Amino acid sequence: MKYKSVLSFLTAALMLPVIPCDSSGAANAAGLEDSGLSYDEIVGTVENPGAGYTTTVWAHCAPGDTPVYDPHGSLVLFFINIGDFSSGVNGETDYALDETFFNSWETTFKNCKKNGCMVAMRFRYDEDGVADREPATFDLLLDHVKQIKENGILERYSSIITHIESGFIGKWGEQHSSRYEDVTYKAKLVDALYNSVPDNIGITVRTPDTFAEWAGVKRSQLMDKSLRAEAEASSDETKRRLLSKRIGMFDDGYMGSPSDLGTYSNRKLETDWLGSVSTDTYFGGEFSYEPEKAYTYDTYLPQNAIPEMYKTHLSYINGNIFPKYKEYEFSEEYSVPGVDNSAYYGENCFQFIRDHLGYRFVLRKSELTTQTVQGGELKLHFKVENTGFANPVPHTRNYLILERDGVYMKAPISSDCHDWSSCTVTENELNIHIPDNLSPGKWNVYFKSVMGEYCDEFKEMPQRSIRFANDGVWNEDLGADLLGTVDVKESETIGTDNYLRETGSTEGSDELLTANHHTKIDAAVSYNVEWTEDMLVSADENGSSVSLKSDEEALYVLGKLTDGTKAPIYNIEFTDPANGNEKYKWYFAYDGYIYTNHEGKNGLECKWNNGTFEMRIPFDKFSAKPGESITNLRLYIQDSGNGWKTVSEIKVPEATLPTGISAYNVNKKMYVTSSEPTVLRVRTSVEDASYQWLKDGEPIEGANGQSYIIEHPSSSDKGAYSVIISDKNNARGTVQITEIIDVISDSQSDIRGDANLDGTVNIADAVLVMQVATNPDKYAQGKSVVSIKLQGEINADVDNKKGLSNSDALLIQKFKLGLIDKL
Repeated sequence: MKYKSVLSFLTAALMLPVIPCDSSGAANAAGLEDSGLSYDEIVGTVENPGAGYTTTVWAHCAPGDTPVYDPHGSLVLFFINIGDFSSGVNGETDYALDETFFNSWETTFKNCKKNGCMVAMRFRYDEDGVADREPATFDLLLDHVKQIKENGILERYSSIITHIESGFIGKWGEQHSSRYEDVTYKAKLVDALYNSVPDNIGITVRTPDTFAEWAGVKRSQLMDKSLRAEAEASSDETKRRLLSKRIGMFDDGYMGSPSDLGTYSNRKLETDWLGSVSTDTYFGGEFSYEPEKAYTYDTYLPQNAIPEMYKTHLSYINGNIFPKYKEYEFSEEYSVPGVDNSAYYGENCFQFIRDHLGYRFVLRKSELTTQTVQGGELKLHFKVENTGFANPVPHTRNYLILERDGVYMKAPISSDCHDWSSCTVTENELNIHIPDNLSPGKWNVYFKSVMGEYCDEFKEMPQRSIRFANDGVWNEDLGADLLGTVDVKESETIGTDNYLRETGSTEGSDELLTANHHTKIDAAVSYNVEWTEDMLVSADENGSSVSLKSDEEALYVLGKLTDGTKAPIYNIEFTDPANGNEKYKWYFAYDGYIYTNHEGKNGLECKWNNGTFEMRIPFDKFSAKPGESITNLRLYIQDSGNGWKTVSEIKVPEATLPTGISAYNVNKKMYVTSSEPTVLRVRTSVEDASYQWLKDGEPIEGANGQSYIIEHPSSSDKGAYSVIISDKNNARGTVQITEIIDVISDSQSDIRGDANLDGTVNIADAVLVMQVATNPDKYAQGKSVVSIKLQGEINADVDNKKGLSNSDALLIQKFKLGLIDKL
């Protein structure tokens, strides 16, 4: 074995060039092989974050009474009615937005983050189509904007908020039928929002004239070349407003008439402006509420509408595409130059429009290094076509993942899908350093692109992740797209660079993690360690069985019964002897109804398939805690179509609730260097956890954090490291983190023959080699009292034969006695 120092390796790595993304084309690099994946676009809706059909929530807020919402969807649009805070609605007083309002929205946005939503919103004072419901003065309206800014809630959730529809004014917040509908008021509102909303969040206006007024130009001058050149040359921020790409548009009269029911004054000019900004901000809305009237014009016709959708980068619609589009067959006639939409030829235009809202990525080519070595390099070249109407407006964080059997490493890469433009094929080249300690074998290579930030990365791993429109590439557990497979061979050199990272980058990850820790409620054993024999609680001669497991949040149940019913009811019940034999019962009906004999249904889940079922029962739904006993556990299926007859069951007189913890590390082996601190971390979903680190099973004094740092590694730090995690509810688990095989000193002697690394060659080196050579079995198993560091072994192997032997010891002795000139 040869040793490669971490310093020399990093120096060499940092000298390698980073090959940038090249949209003009890249030659097929020598040595790369095709991945063998399908490059054909599928037909069907691909739900991706921040685009598509909105999940629209009509939220009604009042002083002291603002509900909390818990929505799901790729883009959730909140219509936030604050009319009850306005004298225009309550007839008395204009109220400030209160603490209840902000606390409730804090919880709602946290739910959105947890549920994987991107969020847009429109504040309004009317939801019934009634005019003049705003506060008594416009300044009081602006006070509400100021309050929202000062609270900081938009800043705190800016990573998941896509844009703010300017709203506030008029019926439904659509900025008409109001005493404030004059464009000067709307421009003042835009200015207030522009100075209140974080820079990464877009602002949309109802009509282009509002932007023109705010920018200080006439509506007809939006694309005036001389004015735009003047703005470009100016350092005056007011003059530069004309170039702003933060402000887009929401169109609630979409395709309703040649002017979209008054949206446009000059459709050609104003859609030119819209197309120039909507790569960096949002354009969307809802189709006209009067489709039959719209059908009397030619604006909506596919040959007119679809090219305009590409031109204006239509990102979202509130779920009301004109049904008449189903009568038109999509063909090349309705497409645009520069994009391959042939997969949809023969489909109806409704389907085409639905599936191309926002961005739509199709993998068109992927080739990569199919074989490399530990510490080597992986090269990739892949092409992605965006056939959607728009690019992703929010910026994305992209990663390269290596995965095998649910175990993975993930490293950031320097690309951003925001730059993958509509009607464009983007070519990407990546050079990736393979960790020195990565286990040999075949690893799947994935590309992962994410919008927003996680509450809990591991529980939310697939959420807000971008999916390609190809068959056979999506990994739903990782939320990542497959690019191919690389076979990593064992290296003849040993190094201490255990990071997966883009070549030339200082950012990477040395953590080996698992996507197989969570329990997926899908009525199946989703991976080989999801349910194991030690989790089996009871089984009978009829083939019925029940298994239990838990994490820090919930009890999980796997049941196997007989089910031949058409309308089954899946039941679970048990008693808690520590709580006066309190009985708990839940059932899950075929129609989605959930029954409980106690309060609360949030978090309850059950899926079944022909008698096999999985349940999730949160611990906050019953009194017993992990490690405690329950009695009279009964699982049974009833037939609701046959008098609720019990068709099968299994009973367990007593069972102990298992203890478990959500932790995501996988044990790895590694060599480390003495010149840099070694940081060991545990990844867990447990809040307010306590930790105790162990070395070779023994507690390490004072090591009670989520990470453990070995500041100056030495040979005494070799060993197996693990950590015990526990929480306040008795959840508990031990996680194996790593085994440090050896510690390499960068300052060690590399003098040939210097076995004990004291900087000289003498008889002590020969004696050490002889002791090790005469007891190789114990030495190889780490049981010998004689120890030699890895670099010393390399130095001492002087006979050019693999391994240490008495021959090495004899040559070192001869050299010391002057019988030979060199080793």
